[in-house]
Amino acid sequence: MKSSLYAPMSVLQTLVAILAMAVVVVGSNILVQYPINQWLTWGPSRIRSPFWWLI
Repeated sequence: MKSSLYAPMSVLQTLVAILAMAVVVVGSNILVQYPINQWLTWGPSRIRSPFWWLI
C-alpha cells in the first residue's frame, strides 16, 4: 500500500530546486568576502538562513 500526500517532482522541478539551492550556496560563498563592518560579513548563516528556508 503506497500512500503519498504529494506527487513526485518532475525532472524540471528537481533541476529548478537544485539550481535555486546552488545559487544560495554560491552567493553566500561570494558574499562572505565583503564586510558589512569590521567583524561581520554578508555570508554568515544569520543573514542567509531565511533564504535556505524559502528553498
